[in-house]
Amino acid sequence: MEKFDGFGFGFGFDGNDNSFSALLQNGDSGAPYLEILNMFREVVKSEIQASNRETRSSVNSELAKINEQLEMIRNCLLSSKSSSLPSCSRSLLKQGNSSASRILKLRFEGSLPKRLFTCKSLREQGASLKVLLCDTCGVAIEEGPESSITVKIVVLNGDFTPDDRNDSTGKEFNANVLRKRDGKRPLLVGKCEIPLRKGVVSIDDVMFTDNSSWMRSGKFRFGAKATKNVPSGVVISEAISDDFEVKERRGESNQKRETPLLDDEIWRLHNIRKNGPVHVRLQGASVHLVKDFLRLYDANEDSLKKIVRVSDSKWQVIIEHAKRALTVEPSECCNYAHRVSWVLNVFLL
Repeated sequence: MEKFDGFGFGFGFDGNDNSFSALLQNGDSGAPYLEILNMFREVVKSEIQASNRETRSSVNSELAKINEQLEMIRNCLLSSKSSSLPSCSRSLLKQGNSSASRILKLRFEGSLPKRLFTCKSLREQGASLKVLLCDTCGVAIEEGPESSITVKIVVLNGDFTPDDRNDSTGKEFNANVLRKRDGKRPLLVGKCEIPLRKGVVSIDDVMFTDNSSWMRSGKFRFGAKATKNVPSGVVISEAISDDFEVKERRGESNQKRETPLLDDEIWRLHNIRKNGPVHVRLQGASVHLVKDFLRLYDANEDSLKKIVRVSDSKWQVIIEHAKRALTVEPSECCNYAHRVSWVLNVFLL
């Protein structure tokens, strides 16, 4: 067994009971050792007590800090009732409610294209946007009277972001709600006021009647706020979507495709403007469709590059965009060489 050195007191033992007993049987000669052991016992006892006091003090200190922070949060919430509650809560206060028993929030979920077009519903444009009701921790509210409130979908200034909003007041939100332009139809039409079912609702049957070009940012945002069936004492903050651009539908036919099709006209590719000089030169070389472009690229890349005559960076963008057309059919996704072979087999037969 490892020898114990007595913590520097000048004696030691190896933990063997016989050797220690022999030490104590030395009569008077053992007295100094007993005195040292008693001193050692007192020192250890004192250290343990001090350690316990420090531990208790540390724990109490941390608990005091936590209680202080919780009290600050509580006071902040209580002191903000009259001037710092979400917009729908102001109606609650007018009805005589002096406090909110529950604080909830609306949230957008799902996908929303970065570019939308007028006179087409969100469903027609591939959007899958939903409004969800949740608590302050983000947990969905699927039951209870709150789960069936009615929400109104509005259009917000694209410059307005959630970071700009003070969650305790709806003034900023309401100030950024957009109205129609003079002589125009309502900016957003369709089912703009809809009830939640089990705390969620899809937003797919609304459409824009005007583009977003008159905004400084050139973009809109969707907003959602509770309007009806809000239980007494419940506060619900508004939702704000990501920003997006709205174009006139008549311009949709001239838009590029993120993933072009093999039968798309060649100007659908990036850096090739419709009826522009590159487009004209390609037409002169009988390159009318994306598949024509890929076939010539594989047969004689240098020749195609001389026809296009753009910078290396633009050329790379065009090529990468054109190659995306080869990923549309699952059977062509093994590797690029196989896809080129498939293209050549189709067009050279």
